[in-house]
Amino acid sequence: EISACLVGSEMCIRDSDYKPGFAAALMLKDLGLAREAADGSGAATPLGRHAQEIYEAFDAAGGGGEDFSAVIKYLRQR
Repeated sequence: EISACLVGSEMCIRDSDYKPGFAAALMLKDLGLAREAADGSGAATPLGRHAQEIYEAFDAAGGGGEDFSAVIKYLRQR
């Protein structure tokens, strides 16, 4: 069972069976594909571009093999 919770001002998900598995490098790839599609259609996606920049930095720092959610820890340490 998955349930949402609120800790302070942050949302979290509780699931004792959660198994991380979507690598940050795959998120970066998908963000790149989304950006290409947006650029091709003339859509402005400033938040998508910013997310891609964050994941590029995370990947360059060695986080590409970690679960995509590990970017939160990376951002907190910066």
